[in-house]
Amino acid sequence: MQTVQGTFPIGMKLGETVHADFEVREALVEDMVEAEKDVPPTDLHAFNVQMLCRVVTRVGSFSGPFTPVMFRRLKRPDYHALVQAMMKADDLGKPVPLGEASI
Repeated sequence: MQTVQGTFPIGMKLGETVHADFEVREALVEDMVEAEKDVPPTDLHAFNVQMLCRVVTRVGSFSGPFTPVMFRRLKRPDYHALVQAMMKADDLGKPVPLGEASI
């Protein structure tokens, strides 16, 4: 499974600690189905928060569990960094088309 590491422009505060780095994994269909149980995918930011709860594997030294409240408290640049990393992890997990595979 593909993972992407990144850094927060501002930092994510968990308890008394402000964390500067994170890691996300590629999303599975199961993650999407579970997120849809909590919020409709048409509510984009709420859906992304539910997805982050499932695909963020680490923030600093904290490895979960993650809750929506944790992500709703983020500043916009930090939220954007996580969403971009989530999309990058999904791109890395895509198979290479047969005609483009290197031998």
